[in-house]
Amino acid sequence: MMKKIIVTGCNGQLGRAINLELAGNPELEFVNTDVNELDITNIDEVLKLAREVKPYAIINCAAHTAVDACETDVDNAYRINAIGPRNLSIAATQTGAKMVHIMCLTGSRIIHISNLIRRIRRAYMEKRSCRARTW
Repeated sequence: MMKKIIVTGCNGQLGRAINLELAGNPELEFVNTDVNELDITNIDEVLKLAREVKPYAIINCAAHTAVDACETDVDNAYRINAIGPRNLSIAATQTGAKMVHIMCLTGSRIIHISNLIRRIRRAYMEKRSCRARTW
């Protein structure tokens, strides 16, 4: 059975990188969304999509990343960067999906997306291993 993954912000830098990194995995089916397909700040839209798709995971790559615009349009930045991820987390909780939220700030330290994915996988496996040992 294929695992459905909702990727928000699929047309952005992170969303494209996630798709490229995980492309070709026969176990995954991507449901790619961007601002034109899904308004993550609208809880009803988010819940509707999650209930229809019944995702294994939701990967949020959507963000208001223009720093200057975030400083002048604070309300919109808050809606996109705080309320949106909250809505996706609620949808993940209600559908039993895993939730991954990725924010990328430009700066001197850049982590290649494949390294980030390896780190996430390693952390997940370590957590799973610890849980198995404690039971």
